[in-house]
Amino acid sequence: MLPRKLQLWHALVIVGLVSLVTRLLFWGHPGSIVFDEVWFGQFAADYTKGSFYFDVHPPLAKLLFFWVGSLGGPINFPTPDTIGTPYHGLSWEFMRLVPLLTGASIPVLIALLLKELKLPTPVILLGALPACFDTALVADSRFILPESLLVSAILGTVVLYLVARRRQSWTLWVAVGLMAGITVSIKWTGLAGLGIILLGELWTFLKAPYRWLRFILRCGVVLVLAFAVYYSVFQIHFALLPNAGPGDAFMTPAFQKSLIGSQYAGQANLPTLGPWAKFCEMNVRMYTANETLVATHPYASLWYTWPFDIRPIYYWAKNDQRIYFLGNPVVWWGSTVAVALLFLLLWTQRLKHQTKTTFLLAAWAINYLPFIFIGRVMFLYHYLTALTLAMSIGVWLLAQTKRPLLWLSLAAGTSLALFVWFAPLVYGLPLSNAGLAARQWFTSWR
Repeated sequence: MLPRKLQLWHALVIVGLVSLVTRLLFWGHPGSIVFDEVWFGQFAADYTKGSFYFDVHPPLAKLLFFWVGSLGGPINFPTPDTIGTPYHGLSWEFMRLVPLLTGASIPVLIALLLKELKLPTPVILLGALPACFDTALVADSRFILPESLLVSAILGTVVLYLVARRRQSWTLWVAVGLMAGITVSIKWTGLAGLGIILLGELWTFLKAPYRWLRFILRCGVVLVLAFAVYYSVFQIHFALLPNAGPGDAFMTPAFQKSLIGSQYAGQANLPTLGPWAKFCEMNVRMYTANETLVATHPYASLWYTWPFDIRPIYYWAKNDQRIYFLGNPVVWWGSTVAVALLFLLLWTQRLKHQTKTTFLLAAWAINYLPFIFIGRVMFLYHYLTALTLAMSIGVWLLAQTKRPLLWLSLAAGTSLALFVWFAPLVYGLPLSNAGLAARQWFTSWR
């Protein structure tokens, strides 16, 4: 039974604590490199040495890993830098705090999104709990990986946008622009957050064209501030990497001329690139590298399989301990059904409050459908942001039923039950071969 006078802050505290606990359980295990920590941990170590590196993603997530990781001492990435190599020192645990805290905020941000949809507090509480028990969200937020940062940043951008529209505050619009810039500075897929804002404002403008000045000012503030943040992040990135390093070969000789110890340093026949030219070249190189990336991976998956949780990712293994990036079937399959049902209801015009529901469906589509046009290798974790919006759609639909608290309690309870069942694969706990086989429901899960 929920208390009759349950207030929003009660719900947010409960959701936040439950989310934090699921991520803190067995904290620090394993004390070795997991999955793409191979890359992101090494990038953080490059900042310690000031050695220029190249990555296809913007640098904000790596900068955060470096800054927080440095609180635990110098970041000396272990060698060989392969999955399973033990860590030394404390910096790796500090780096893992960044995704842990941002990942723990995801259910809270979902709750705030539900609040902006004007759902009652008991519905908000029960509706956000399944996000605390999603095995994929929890597993990914325990390691030095950027997805939790990205998902929380996009959700934060969307929530701030809705609050800014409701309160009509220019201070909040400034915050929206800054948050949108942070989102894009983590990964280019963060452009989805900016896309939601611009699409929402365009929709409002088309309904009231006489408010054209407000439309221009809002979009202008958001775009200018977002770009300012994005540009500034790269300038910090360049300032921290003054030396030649493993990423030199990706850049032109003119760019390498600015790196200390480069074979092109001091060559008078090469032009000297300023901050803007270096920024432009870096982004062009990132785009080119993304477009020409032809590497394959045994745990890669195609975009149309993601909502069905078909191909998980094997993160780490040691003896009888394994970690999988695998979605909670109740959360993933239930949210997929919800999206399909909402689309059907809107298509047949059988649903009221179409502004809210259309916004949710559009936000889900903006975070999912662009992957159709990406040819490079992709993974199940690319669906995480769309998943959180699909979950919000599911909560909204259940809130329209005659007994919403019953259905939401059932959803939260079954999510918890399956989370407990799959927990050994989330936390890397010992599991017999028979126990593993019992949790690999499909051959594609192996």
